Amino acid sequence: MKVELITVGNDLLLSDIINTVAALVTRKLTEAGVVLTCRLTVGEDVALLTDVLRTAVARADLVVVVGGIDEAQDYVTLRAIATVTGHSFTGDQPIPSAAQWLASKQSGGWLLAAAEGTIVCLPRQRLELAYLLDAHLLPWLRRHIPTERISAWLLLRTVGMMESNVRQELADITLNDNSRITFDSFAGQTAVRLWAEGSTEQEVTAELERLRTEVSQRLGAHIYGGEQDLLPQVVLDLLQQKQVNLVLAECDTGQVLARLLETTAAGSLSDRVRAVPTANAGQLAHYLGLSSLPAQGDLTQWCRRAAEQLLPQDDAGLGLLVYNHLTPGGIQMLITLASPLGVSITQRSFSGRPENIDHWVCSLALAHLRRWLLVHGTV
Repeated sequence: MKVELITVGNDLLLSDIINTVAALVTRKLTEAGVVLTCRLTVGEDVALLTDVLRTAVARADLVVVVGGIDEAQDYVTLRAIATVTGHSFTGDQPIPSAAQWLASKQSGGWLLAAAEGTIVCLPRQRLELAYLLDAHLLPWLRRHIPTERISAWLLLRTVGMMESNVRQELADITLNDNSRITFDSFAGQTAVRLWAEGSTEQEVTAELERLRTEVSQRLGAHIYGGEQDLLPQVVLDLLQQKQVNLVLAECDTGQVLARLLETTAAGSLSDRVRAVPTANAGQLAHYLGLSSLPAQGDLTQWCRRAAEQLLPQDDAGLGLLVYNHLTPGGIQMLITLASPLGVSITQRSFSGRPENIDHWVCSLALAHLRRWLLVHGTV
């Protein structure tokens, strides 16, 4: 199968920008046994992208396009595809009428099998892109790539361990020429891909099961799901399973966690979660009747008191406060979880790329909440 990759974005053409999008897609396709025949980066120019797409679909079996499918980039990819294929776009979130979502509208990826060729469009957001590749595009390719030998893989998603620690835990697992373990990490989550090849399906299945058993024994509760699982949904399911209500407050995060949970719950927050209508420490202090945070005060203690004050809200069993504190060295993230059993705190300093902060905030908060639910269960 001939597969070509096109990444879209003016910023990706700058000399000081590393195209991590193309690197991620290429690596995952290579791990799955798919070889790219061409890889291009195009700016946000509809006419130029149309010409590139027309050439790509004529010579490739599959064209993967990343970026240019949202309003921020003026839907340049969608407009180019419309010109090349003649398909119109419908709906609040533009998509060709003949296309199919890879997962959900919220994930933003879709596949169009047109007479001109098969085109897959994916978002550039790192977590969404990685999820759609692992859970949908790679399994689709596995079903459509002819091969004489049988191969298969499975994915285990982990949280709460850095990739270096995950690698160390699994370093001495016995592998052979027909099996391998690869890793992909981002924002506190690490995906562990197990791959095996053999002459029979039974041989491949047995090898994958051996690897899965060993990895599961070593990583334990750090594994939160498989290729189809997303951490926000896993946590929402745990809250429902344990019959625990959560009140969520955020300070200087842009309500990123509340928005993520709302999106995961398909438009409205779960019955088990309520987000308080505050955006910073001053608003939260007024809402809870607390004294404002002193300029030189103990931030950890203030967060502890605020999280405890969330518990009376709606008979909540858990109060979760997520605070992004700006310091001269970067962002200090404080995740404070209060329950009738006590208060637990996770802290992390962040000095990386600003666009990744939101992902780290959500991963840290959800990992902390999931860990508490697994250990305590009920309140």
